[in-house]
Amino acid sequence: MLTRLQVPAWRCALLPFAFAAACAPAHAAPLTVNFAGVVDFIQEDEYGTAQPIPPGATPLLPLFSGATRVLGSYTYDPALSADLDPDPSAGQYLATGTLTLSLPDIGLAATASGQLGISVYTAGEFHVASNDVTSFSGNWGGATPFSLFVALYLPLTSDGLPTAALPWNYANVHFDLDGVSPPRDIFIALSPVPELPTHWLMLAPAIALCGLSRRRRNEG
Repeated sequence: MLTRLQVPAWRCALLPFAFAAACAPAHAAPLTVNFAGVVDFIQEDEYGTAQPIPPGATPLLPLFSGATRVLGSYTYDPALSADLDPDPSAGQYLATGTLTLSLPDIGLAATASGQLGISVYTAGEFHVASNDVTSFSGNWGGATPFSLFVALYLPLTSDGLPTAALPWNYANVHFDLDGVSPPRDIFIALSPVPELPTHWLMLAPAIALCGLSRRRRNEG
């Protein structure tokens, strides 16, 4: 399971690697990955400390209590970033791209476009973070999302950037919020949305028609 302690370190590590953007190759095809998960639990902490919200601070957690789904996507170019970490079990990358997260059940959404910090661990973790939130919508209780973070558990065999979408079995997402005191981290744990196999999806209309025909015969 992904741990809380791994999350803030990479979000704070975006700036030291900014020099690498100038060394990127010229062009390659971008990769877009969409994901959807059901909420296992939601937690509100102080940003940067992972400590519970202190007495006297107005909790934002009630605003998120109706969320049952998280939808997200990220886009980056796998060929436009070099590994900045010599450790063969951990790749650190900077890439230009987009990260979006939304909670459709409660009408909250945020998009970050610009520099993405990406971490790839051979132990099976893939992190995407951005401090470049460019738009958001919904009632955030007076707060402003300034950073987005996603951690997916993937079947990784190297620390290279994935060049295709991979199945995941657990995820964490974070909305970091300013405009409130203290700044908040809304932490959400996710499980994948169960998907029916493609052949069942193709057969579903025929099964429904058979059921309707049988019911009409019985009524006749």
